Amino acid sequence: NFAEEEQYHREEKKQVIFLIGNYLVLFMSLIALSAEIQSRLPQMMKWVQENYDSVQNCATDRDALVDCLSKGDFSGLVASFLLWATQSVAAKRVFLFGFDTPKKLWTVVYEALVSAVCWGISYLFIRRGLNPNTRQNFVHKYWKDAVYGSLAGFNAAFLKAVLKNLVPQDVALEALEGRQLRIFHWLGTLLADE
Repeated sequence: NFAEEEQYHREEKKQVIFLIGNYLVLFMSLIALSAEIQSRLPQMMKWVQENYDSVQNCATDRDALVDCLSKGDFSGLVASFLLWATQSVAAKRVFLFGFDTPKKLWTVVYEALVSAVCWGISYLFIRRGLNPNTRQNFVHKYWKDAVYGSLAGFNAAFLKAVLKNLVPQDVALEALEGRQLRIFHWLGTLLADE
């Protein structure tokens, strides 16, 4: 019975570590891929300029596009997408999650990671270790809570920074102010009808 319980705990630890490792690898890969695409867009622009005639010929109307695609000429389609991606401010913001440079993006990832580690350590040793009700075997009992809570803290910190970049504060406040006024106006008319 004791050996089975030990085996279960070892497997549980492996599963949690594997899950967190997979998550972080996929997350960091997404960030690296987005930053890499954004940094290579100017080089891709050179290729677009070389295929500009194909873009012009295939983008005149729908029939021309269908004709180019039926001939297997995808260079115009790809070049027009890359032209949009390199020239569009919105595309640059999307690839970098709203940040100006890849360095700023990686700085936010680093800060979110530091916040997550700090949260996990604080939770485990202050919330559980210093609490007399949960002190006994607190690391063994609450390590998974700390790990998953840290992951949630990492996501929260990163998403907060992304949303603050994509939705400026003045725009959000203006939208909220307008909604509040409409709700109060609606409530006023509702109460006045009675």
